[in-house]
Amino acid sequence: KSPGAGSTAEPIAAYTSAPVRPLEGGGDQAKDPWRAQVFCITVLPEEEPEPLILMGMDEKLLLEQFSVAIAQRKLETKTGIEWMTYNGLKFDYRLILMRAIKYRLTSLAREFTLATRYGDGTHKDLFPALGGEGKLDEWAEFFGIHNENHRGFTGGDIPAALRDGREAALTAHIRSRVTVLREINRLMGWI
Repeated sequence: KSPGAGSTAEPIAAYTSAPVRPLEGGGDQAKDPWRAQVFCITVLPEEEPEPLILMGMDEKLLLEQFSVAIAQRKLETKTGIEWMTYNGLKFDYRLILMRAIKYRLTSLAREFTLATRYGDGTHKDLFPALGGEGKLDEWAEFFGIHNENHRGFTGGDIPAALRDGREAALTAHIRSRVTVLREINRLMGWI
């Protein structure tokens, strides 16, 4: 049973010690933080030509690697990180936060704890800024941004792609996502 309103400490403790249940399908299941699993994390610093792509079926290891990458980045730049996402307030942030807490990754949990439910100075989410409608591919087309996501890959396709050994196709999809995101942020004057 997933924790929720009216849950007691026992079900929550049982859930946090339970093994991760990988996603079988895609779709809206990925938006349920109780059933979703982190398979892929991508970071594209403003000045870097290529993204850092972390992916795999071991969620805890993936989040540990992400936490180390954040710490290294902060040491190198001597600053905090400003995150830019597309619908990150509703999905990315809460999923990473909940999974970091589950695995007791305190520094990662702190990084993804927002001051308000509407975001803060460390996070800019394009989705509400663009009216809360549309897909990233649609906005890329609207703004005339070259988009390599012609295969229509979605986040729900990631588990199967990893299981089937289609890392090259997945990497191309991921690279297109973060490139489009960065270009729209540039057009908006956010970077």
